[in-house]
Amino acid sequence: RIPFAFLEDIHSRFVKTYGRAVHSALPYAMNDEFSRVLSQQMDYYSNDPNADRINRMRGEMNQ
Repeated sequence: RIPFAFLEDIHSRFVKTYGRAVHSALPYAMNDEFSRVLSQQMDYYSNDPNADRINRMRGEMNQ
């Protein structure tokens, strides 16, 4: 679940940020700017327990 949530999140952020500019961009043109987003989101989905919505909901239901 988490890997797919990560990929969906990255895809939507990338499209929202760059839109149609990707069709005419040079290779790696967005790398410097978007690498920060990738790094932040990798950290979030790897370490934050809230990244897994199902487990978070289960925890809330058990309280």
